[in-house]
Amino acid sequence: MLGERGAANAGWPEAARRALEVALRAGVLAALVALIALEAAQVLLRYGFGAGLAWGRDVGGLLLFSLAWLGLPLLWLKRAHLSLSLWRLPAGVERLWDRAIDATALAAGAALLVFLLQAAAAFRFIDMAALGTDASIRTWPLIAGTCLWNLAALLNLVRPPEPAGG
Repeated sequence: MLGERGAANAGWPEAARRALEVALRAGVLAALVALIALEAAQVLLRYGFGAGLAWGRDVGGLLLFSLAWLGLPLLWLKRAHLSLSLWRLPAGVERLWDRAIDATALAAGAALLVFLLQAAAAFRFIDMAALGTDASIRTWPLIAGTCLWNLAALLNLVRPPEPAGG
Protein backbone atom coordinates (compact mmCIF):
# COMPACT_ATOMS: atom_id res chain seq x y z
CA MET A 1 0.00 0.00 0.00
CA LEU A 2 2.78 2.40 0.90
CA GLY A 3 4.46 1.71 -2.43
CA GLU A 4 1.25 2.57 -4.29
CA ARG A 5 0.81 5.79 -2.32
CA GLY A 6 4.44 6.72 -2.93
CA ALA A 7 3.99 6.07 -6.64
CA ALA A 8 0.81 8.16 -6.68
CA ASN A 9 2.52 11.06 -4.88
CA ALA A 10 5.67 10.87 -7.01
CA GLY A 11 4.05 13.08 -9.65
CA TRP A 12 3.36 16.08 -7.43
CA PRO A 13 6.69 17.84 -8.17
CA GLU A 14 6.03 17.61 -11.91
CA ALA A 15 2.46 18.82 -11.48
CA ALA A 16 3.73 21.73 -9.37
CA ARG A 17 6.40 22.51 -11.98
CA ARG A 18 3.80 22.56 -14.76
CA ALA A 19 1.43 24.76 -12.75
CA LEU A 20 4.24 27.17 -11.85
CA GLU A 21 5.41 27.31 -15.46
CA VAL A 22 1.89 28.09 -16.72
CA ALA A 23 1.43 30.78 -14.05
CA LEU A 24 4.83 32.36 -14.79
CA ARG A 25 4.22 32.35 -18.55
CA ALA A 26 0.85 34.05 -17.98
CA GLY A 27 2.47 36.59 -15.65
CA VAL A 28 5.25 37.40 -18.12
CA LEU A 29 2.71 37.75 -20.93
CA ALA A 30 0.42 39.97 -18.84
CA ALA A 31 3.31 42.20 -17.73
CA LEU A 32 4.59 42.51 -21.31
CA VAL A 33 1.16 43.35 -22.74
CA ALA A 34 0.49 45.87 -19.95
CA LEU A 35 3.90 47.51 -20.47
CA ILE A 36 3.38 47.80 -24.23
CA ALA A 37 -0.14 49.19 -23.75
CA LEU A 38 1.06 51.70 -21.15
CA GLU A 39 3.93 52.92 -23.31
CA ALA A 40 1.67 53.18 -26.37
CA ALA A 41 -0.84 55.20 -24.33
CA GLN A 42 1.97 57.42 -23.04
CA VAL A 43 3.18 58.14 -26.58
CA LEU A 44 -0.36 58.75 -27.85
CA LEU A 45 -1.20 61.10 -24.99
CA ARG A 46 2.13 62.94 -25.09
CA TYR A 47 2.32 63.54 -28.84
CA GLY A 48 -1.37 63.45 -29.69
CA PHE A 49 -2.74 65.57 -26.87
CA GLY A 50 0.33 67.18 -25.29
CA ALA A 51 -0.20 65.56 -21.89
CA GLY A 52 1.18 62.38 -20.39
CA LEU A 53 0.20 60.24 -17.46
CA ALA A 54 1.74 61.51 -14.23
CA TRP A 55 2.11 57.95 -12.94
CA GLY A 56 3.17 56.36 -16.24
CA ARG A 57 6.89 56.30 -15.51
CA ASP A 58 6.46 54.73 -12.06
CA VAL A 59 4.03 52.07 -13.27
CA GLY A 60 6.20 51.36 -16.32
CA GLY A 61 9.18 50.78 -14.04
CA LEU A 62 7.16 48.40 -11.87
CA LEU A 63 5.99 46.49 -14.95
CA LEU A 64 9.55 46.25 -16.25
CA PHE A 65 10.78 44.96 -12.88
CA SER A 66 7.88 42.50 -12.82
CA LEU A 67 8.74 41.27 -16.30
CA ALA A 68 12.35 40.60 -15.33
CA TRP A 69 11.57 39.03 -11.96
CA LEU A 70 8.86 36.77 -13.41
CA GLY A 71 11.22 35.74 -16.19
CA LEU A 72 14.00 34.71 -13.80
CA PRO A 73 12.11 31.87 -12.08
CA LEU A 74 10.64 30.76 -15.41
CA LEU A 75 14.09 30.43 -16.96
CA TRP A 76 15.45 28.79 -13.80
CA LEU A 77 12.62 26.27 -13.71
CA LYS A 78 13.22 25.31 -17.35
CA ARG A 79 17.02 25.40 -16.90
CA ALA A 80 17.05 27.85 -19.80
CA HIS A 81 19.13 30.48 -18.00
CA LEU A 82 22.55 31.48 -19.27
CA SER A 83 25.24 28.98 -18.42
CA LEU A 84 28.71 28.20 -19.64
CA SER A 85 30.22 24.74 -19.49
CA LEU A 86 33.97 24.97 -19.15
CA TRP A 87 34.53 21.24 -18.70
CA ARG A 88 32.78 18.16 -19.96
CA LEU A 89 31.50 16.30 -16.93
CA PRO A 90 30.12 12.77 -16.66
CA ALA A 91 26.30 12.74 -16.57
CA GLY A 92 26.14 11.76 -12.88
CA VAL A 93 28.55 14.53 -11.86
CA GLU A 94 26.66 17.04 -14.00
CA ARG A 95 23.36 16.15 -12.28
CA LEU A 96 25.07 16.52 -8.90
CA TRP A 97 26.49 19.89 -10.01
CA ASP A 98 23.04 21.06 -11.12
CA ARG A 99 21.58 20.13 -7.74
CA ALA A 100 24.41 21.97 -5.96
CA ILE A 101 23.69 25.07 -8.06
CA ASP A 102 19.98 24.83 -7.21
CA ALA A 103 20.80 24.48 -3.50
CA THR A 104 23.12 27.50 -3.72
CA ALA A 105 20.42 29.48 -5.53
CA LEU A 106 17.93 28.54 -2.83
CA ALA A 107 20.28 29.79 -0.09
CA ALA A 108 21.14 32.96 -2.04
CA GLY A 109 17.45 33.61 -2.70
CA ALA A 110 16.63 33.25 0.99
CA ALA A 111 19.40 35.72 1.91
CA LEU A 112 18.26 38.13 -0.81
CA LEU A 113 14.70 37.90 0.48
CA VAL A 114 15.82 38.99 3.95
CA PHE A 115 17.56 42.06 2.53
CA LEU A 116 14.63 42.91 0.24
CA LEU A 117 12.21 42.78 3.17
CA GLN A 118 14.51 45.13 5.09
CA ALA A 119 14.63 47.47 2.08
CA ALA A 120 10.83 47.40 1.80
CA ALA A 121 10.57 48.35 5.46
CA ALA A 122 12.99 51.25 4.94
CA PHE A 123 11.16 52.48 1.82
CA ARG A 124 7.87 52.65 3.74
CA PHE A 125 8.81 56.17 4.84
CA ILE A 126 9.32 57.54 1.31
CA ASP A 127 6.20 58.72 -0.52
CA MET A 128 5.53 58.24 -4.22
CA ALA A 129 3.11 61.09 -4.77
CA ALA A 130 2.19 60.11 -8.34
CA LEU A 131 0.95 56.71 -7.18
CA GLY A 132 -0.37 57.76 -3.79
CA THR A 133 1.62 55.08 -1.99
CA ASP A 134 4.98 54.60 -0.35
CA ALA A 135 8.14 53.56 -2.18
CA SER A 136 8.10 50.04 -0.73
CA ILE A 137 5.97 49.12 -3.76
CA ARG A 138 9.19 49.22 -5.80
CA THR A 139 10.48 46.17 -3.93
CA TRP A 140 7.33 44.07 -4.38
CA PRO A 141 8.24 42.65 -7.83
CA LEU A 142 11.69 41.74 -6.52
CA ILE A 143 10.26 40.10 -3.40
CA ALA A 144 7.69 38.13 -5.40
CA GLY A 145 10.27 37.17 -8.03
CA THR A 146 12.73 36.02 -5.37
CA CYS A 147 10.06 33.86 -3.72
CA LEU A 148 9.18 32.34 -7.10
CA TRP A 149 12.88 31.82 -7.90
CA ASN A 150 13.25 29.97 -4.59
CA LEU A 151 10.23 27.84 -5.46
CA ALA A 152 11.70 27.04 -8.90
CA ALA A 153 15.05 26.06 -7.34
CA LEU A 154 13.25 23.91 -4.76
CA LEU A 155 11.20 22.17 -7.45
CA ASN A 156 14.40 21.51 -9.41
CA LEU A 157 15.96 20.04 -6.26
CA VAL A 158 13.11 17.62 -5.57
CA ARG A 159 12.79 16.61 -9.21
CA PRO A 160 13.67 12.95 -9.69
CA PRO A 161 16.92 12.44 -11.61
CA GLU A 162 16.56 11.79 -15.31
CA PRO A 163 17.76 8.48 -16.74
CA ALA A 164 21.40 8.48 -17.84
CA GLY A 165 20.44 8.37 -21.54
CA GLY A 166 17.95 11.31 -21.33
